[in-house]
Amino acid sequence: MAEQLSERIPIDHENLSSEALCDAATTNLSYIAAYRAYFGEDSPFIAGMWNAFQTGGWPFGWFGEYPDGKMVVWKPKR
Repeated sequence: MAEQLSERIPIDHENLSSEALCDAATTNLSYIAAYRAYFGEDSPFIAGMWNAFQTGGWPFGWFGEYPDGKMVVWKPKR
C-alpha cells in the first residue's frame, strides 16, 4: 500500500536540501529515543517509525483513522 500511495504523492526529493533531510530524520529519531527513554518500550506507532528508518524508508503520514490504518512510508528509489 505505501508504494502505491507514494506513486500518487509527488515528492521532489531531488530538490530537498541535505540539511532539511537531516533535520527531519533527526527530529523523528529524537521522538523515537524520547519515547523509548520515557516509557521504556515501543508503542506500535514508534516501532513502525523505527522499522521504516531501519529499512531505508521515511515515515511521513498515516493512511486511515488511527489506530486503525497504516503508516505511510516513502522509500526512495536507489
